Amino acid sequence: MKVVYKFVAFLLLAAALGSCFDPPVFPMTPEIEFEDIYFGETPDFSDADSIVISVNFKDGDGNIGIDKIVTSNGELIDNINDPFHDSNFYLSTGGTNLKEFGTETFYTDTFQNGLAEYVPIKILSTRGQSGKLVTLRNQAGYTSLPAYRQGKLECVDYTTQPIFIFQSDWDIIDNSYYIKDTLIDAFGNRFITVRDTLYFQHNPNHYTIEVDFFVKEPSHPNAGADGFREYDWREEFCTTYDGRFSRLSDTETPLEGTIRYAMVSTGFKFVFSVKTVKLRISIKDRDLNVSNVIYTPEFTLDKIKR
Repeated sequence: MKVVYKFVAFLLLAAALGSCFDPPVFPMTPEIEFEDIYFGETPDFSDADSIVISVNFKDGDGNIGIDKIVTSNGELIDNINDPFHDSNFYLSTGGTNLKEFGTETFYTDTFQNGLAEYVPIKILSTRGQSGKLVTLRNQAGYTSLPAYRQGKLECVDYTTQPIFIFQSDWDIIDNSYYIKDTLIDAFGNRFITVRDTLYFQHNPNHYTIEVDFFVKEPSHPNAGADGFREYDWREEFCTTYDGRFSRLSDTETPLEGTIRYAMVSTGFKFVFSVKTVKLRISIKDRDLNVSNVIYTPEFTLDKIKR
């Protein structure tokens, strides 16, 4: 399934515009309320359809949305460094107590076809913690780890994608790990390339808006008391409709407005057809404060079609 994210934010800046006006007082944790939802249908199954939600928000210091950072090669991107990285990895000193840590994206120079280029590499950010990097091979010592599933590799729980560590963090691995290569860049930075079956979990702090889908199927074993069960996009299609959007305000003043968030897919009609659905929504600010959780009204795609 092809999935594309689109985001548009419409804002009312709730800051004082002059000495005669007092700025509104909002909680420092974001507050949201449901505004609208509709389904935009394309003429046939060859094009993507969209489910568009609108939520009103208020925030006391306006720190909504991801900041931009400048990479070492001068590129301006949305922050993907710890704590806004996409995946968490784990250290252990034995037993079931795992220490969570993230990643930093480091741009290092390399040569491709005789030309010098800056290339992004994902480096483990241990946050000064000690222990051994948790892999499938040492899974037996950590009874809380999920079972390995070949069909879900790279999607949930385990990855074999190469990861880098600074040579100064050598003590989180040993000779039993599969070390693919070492790298020294022009600035003298030394990295170790590890390509093992690493245990990971998706980092919820990577996203600024979280959207969960629930389908009404009272006979399903995972259905709740209301007859709805969560539809897990990662399990089914290795994707998510959680999303990110850039910083909404350049100031740290109270902010309110409406967020309009479009989720685009070729599979909505195939997955949901005439079923009754509802969405659960929350947002998160840069201090990682999570808003209240809201639900959309129950709907079918046909009933909210525009």
